[in-house]
Amino acid sequence: MALPPHLRDCFTLFLCSCSLKHHSQADINYLVCSLAFILVVICMAASFNAVIKIRGINPFILVSTSRANAVKPGWRKPLPVRVRLNGKPANGWRINMMPVGNGSFYLYLHGDVRKASGTAVGDRVRVEIDFDASYRPQHPMPGWFKQALAANPRAKKNWAALIPSRKKEILRYFSHLRSPDARARNLARALHALSGNAGRFMGRSWNSGS
Repeated sequence: MALPPHLRDCFTLFLCSCSLKHHSQADINYLVCSLAFILVVICMAASFNAVIKIRGINPFILVSTSRANAVKPGWRKPLPVRVRLNGKPANGWRINMMPVGNGSFYLYLHGDVRKASGTAVGDRVRVEIDFDASYRPQHPMPGWFKQALAANPRAKKNWAALIPSRKKEILRYFSHLRSPDARARNLARALHALSGNAGRFMGRSWNSGS
């Protein structure tokens, strides 16, 4: 997880000071307090309690601007993170948090995440978020989605017209769908949206295929 620049500078200063032979007690006290503050901020940023809410048909947790900045300062695009709910799973689910527009983010929780953690809308949960440093910009298109697009010319045309970031977001989401039911359900929603119908998919409103 990335530290905000001013906290990173304090931490660097503390480490550098450890190699100095001569420094005042006041300097030592300041640096120790700075390090303690950094550690507190890290713990607060990485873990917090929140209630799972629903937006349209999409369960989510709202991640405040301050917490998002602690994960990745100044980020305004979809933010790749690893997420644990109530400590599960050990390695964290890979999810893209979606920007609200004011610096905060929607952390959408698909069915597999809620099932694995035994949580539901309305539950108060322990949330742990870390920046996904292993994130790769593009996931391969799954065969079941490719076949569906080939059989639906309008959806295929609208898919080709989507901006790259939207395609990446969808393919990343699809890459985490494991069960046949989840794939079928999300494929139906994707084709509905890409065929030009009005509705919601991936936490946003769609109309005319985008």
